[in-house]
Amino acid sequence: MPSHWDIVRTRFIFDVISGNGFSDEFQGKQEGEYPFYKCSDINSSEVFADKANNYVDHSQVKENRWNIVPRNSILLAKIGESLEKVIF
Repeated sequence: MPSHWDIVRTRFIFDVISGNGFSDEFQGKQEGEYPFYKCSDINSSEVFADKANNYVDHSQVKENRWNIVPRNSILLAKIGESLEKVIF
């Protein structure tokens, strides 16, 4: 690490938004207002996540109180093989 860099905790630089549980009943929808990225969506050789395998509508987001992650966020997997991947 370069000596002129400051060491700062990530919580002071980033807003951390936790993921959401995604039950089987919602999975597989190919269109919707919001992409719902799962670990399997970021377990690829792609650098940018521009499509998801699952989509949800605003009503589902509101009903389930899911967090909306802003566009151009950094996605980090919290479980499984996807831990080795970082997607923008």
